[in-house]
Amino acid sequence: MLIQLLRFLLIFLPLTAAVFFALSAWGHLRSAAGSLALASIIFYGYWSPVYVLLLLGRSPQFARGAGHSSVSGIAAASLAKRTLTLAVLANLCAIGYFSTPTSSSTA
Repeated sequence: MLIQLLRFLLIFLPLTAAVFFALSAWGHLRSAAGSLALASIIFYGYWSPVYVLLLLGRSPQFARGAGHSSVSGIAAASLAKRTLTLAVLANLCAIGYFSTPTSSSTA
C-alpha cells in the first residue's frame, strides 16, 4: 500500500498537476478540465476497474439529463424539484453501493 501511495504522490499527482496547469496557462481550459477527467479515469481504473464503469456508466448521463430538465423552461418547478431529488438519491445510492466493502475484500 505504501508503494502505491508513493507512486501516486511522486509520479501521478505531479504529472497530472503539471499537465493541468500547463494547459490552463496556454488558455486551453476545456482541455485542462478534460485532462483531469482522464486522470480520474486512469486513477480509479488503476485502483479498481469497476469504478471506471461507474464513472463512464449511466450515472453521469442521468445527472446531466436531470440537470437539463431542471433548468429548462419546459419543466414546472415541482417537477424540476422532484427530478433533482431523484437524481441526487440515485447518485447517493450508487456511491453507497460502490463504497460498501464486500466479503471478498482483503484487509
